[in-house]
Amino acid sequence: MRRGTTPTLTFTLPFSTKGMDVLNLAFSQKDNRGRDILVLQKTLKDVTLDEYTVTTTLTEEETLKLSEKHGLLEIQMRCGFGNAKLTSNIIEVEVERILKDGVI
Repeated sequence: MRRGTTPTLTFTLPFSTKGMDVLNLAFSQKDNRGRDILVLQKTLKDVTLDEYTVTTTLTEEETLKLSEKHGLLEIQMRCGFGNAKLTSNIIEVEVERILKDGVI
């Protein structure tokens, strides 16, 4: 994922999104001390649900919060259907640098 861009992220699920009533999409990176820090998160109101997909778009400001110096970006989705709660595996994505920082 490149900083300063507006990527649309689509997650394909092995089950239908019908009845999904809660969602948390967490984006985490290490800080200068090597601790995991939650950089961004999206909830159900921030995504679009299709039959088997969850889609969200990050803003320039959001991707500029990411650091290419702090290693991989980790992404994990947690969702719920009433009392049933599910958690995805952690997805690792490389963060790529840009030459000029800031919003264009």
